[in-house]
Amino acid sequence: MREFEHQWGLITGGSAGIGAAYAAGFAERGMNLILVARRQERLEELAGRLCADHGIDIVPLALDLLNPTGFQQLVEFLEQREQPLDLLINNAGLGHFSTCDQTDIARVEQVVQLNVAVLTRLTYQVLPGMLARRSGTIINLASRASFQPVAYMSVYAASKAYVLSFTEGLGIEVRKHGVQLLAVCPPLVKTEFLSVANMPSLAERLAMSPEKVVVGTLRALRRRKLSVTIGFVPKLLTLLPRFLPRYLMAAISLGYLRPEHQAE
Repeated sequence: MREFEHQWGLITGGSAGIGAAYAAGFAERGMNLILVARRQERLEELAGRLCADHGIDIVPLALDLLNPTGFQQLVEFLEQREQPLDLLINNAGLGHFSTCDQTDIARVEQVVQLNVAVLTRLTYQVLPGMLARRSGTIINLASRASFQPVAYMSVYAASKAYVLSFTEGLGIEVRKHGVQLLAVCPPLVKTEFLSVANMPSLAERLAMSPEKVVVGTLRALRRRKLSVTIGFVPKLLTLLPRFLPRYLMAAISLGYLRPEHQAE
């Protein structure tokens, strides 16, 4: 079913992982895509495959959104386009997993910049056009970690709590103008994110496939939800902070996310 035929979507972090899964899912449904990521070769390989499989148009943009020049290039590209943007998926994100004494401060700053600042600026960049047309969808990638404090990755969890709150607040505001915002809160997903963030090997064994995130996202869009937690067990776990003190939730994470080099 090509329900998004002739529409255009922009996916950040679109060369691998959840971003690539979103690209495949929307391409299968007929949407033309702008894919933004840092790695040119991966973008071109994915774009070529999806174009051949689904007969759509794809524009690959190799840009580093943490670089102000890269972000500005994306803004200028969007402003010069004649076709309206029907969908924005703010998927690009970073994580950092470490003990407090081994935290890379520069990396933490990048987490905040990409997960919070870039996502917010890009949302407000495309929103006026959607409001003027009274149509459009913005999907922001949050996390199950949005619902509680998390030891060893406190900055990441805090950044995703921002994404959830920002998306739900803005989403209820613009809904009456025909624009839909959705915060997607997956659990750990089998992507390069786990190794880049230096997560324990146990996390990778428990992680969900990116394709399940796409299926849950599409279902939530059809139901006009403001946010969705992907997976039955993750949904149950998001209820715990309603009944347990936040300090206890943080203490629980201290145990199950303990770095492997400290496990003994």
